[in-house]
Amino acid sequence: SGDVMNKRIQKLNNGIMLISHRLDNVHSVTVSVNFKVGSLFETAENNGITHLLEHLLFRRLDDLTQKQLYYRMQCLGAEIIGKTFNGFLSFEISVVPENFIPAFEIMLRYFNSFSFSEDEFDSEKKVVLKQIENDYQSFSQWIDENYLRETQYELPIMGTEESVENLTIDSVEAWKEKCLCPQNSCVAITGNFTTSDYKYASEKLSLINSTGNTYEIPKVLPVGFADRNYNNRYSIFDSDSELCDIVLFVDIGPDTDYETVRLLSSILGEGCGSRLGLELREKYALTDDIATELKSFYG
Repeated sequence: SGDVMNKRIQKLNNGIMLISHRLDNVHSVTVSVNFKVGSLFETAENNGITHLLEHLLFRRLDDLTQKQLYYRMQCLGAEIIGKTFNGFLSFEISVVPENFIPAFEIMLRYFNSFSFSEDEFDSEKKVVLKQIENDYQSFSQWIDENYLRETQYELPIMGTEESVENLTIDSVEAWKEKCLCPQNSCVAITGNFTTSDYKYASEKLSLINSTGNTYEIPKVLPVGFADRNYNNRYSIFDSDSELCDIVLFVDIGPDTDYETVRLLSSILGEGCGSRLGLELREKYALTDDIATELKSFYG
């Protein structure tokens, strides 16, 4: 469809997947740049390399130093949010519509080829190592280690102190060049943008040289799920943290419509405006974080 009022999915000639969804009823526009990379694609030796790269891209983004990048974000009244998952790396920014073009110009830099200095690399490695040291085991991590043991999901997203300590600047930059490329990317634009905004974004993205390959998510099946029964359907374990996680897992069959499940999970449990969030807030005065996550496994 040529109408940007609707959701549009377009694969550009250089391999970039461009997804857009115009929403006239909102007062902002969000741009996200995503790459298929994460702990699922790592080994025990380079485990945590994607997460370290995510951190480094806030230390330097092409020609922007850390101070310059943060200054640009403050001028836009927004900040870039970076997240590393098992199977993808995501950066996104939400701005008022009139700031779309300068925000998009910043996000284009994730496709550029550039290097980090030794000082930038060493400084950010220390930050990540401290983050690993202070991390507490969440219930989701426990699930990965037990139901997904001996699979790629067993590798922690942040890596281990040993694996991160052994990472070099050359290995991280090679990982960036290999994985953060057009053929392995998806750019999403959602919110109150104009037709000219979309045309500008599409033309700018089309000018990027086609590099890299499309990486496929490793086929992983959970182990032990079939052994669950009424006697072992829940687990409780102690943690050093004072925080408490309560996680509910539901198996969805392959014949179930994915979009329906995604919409249902968002309505029920995504954020403070979800049905569960409102229930906890109004009945028990709890304002804790609530999130949902969908994982797909392939046989």
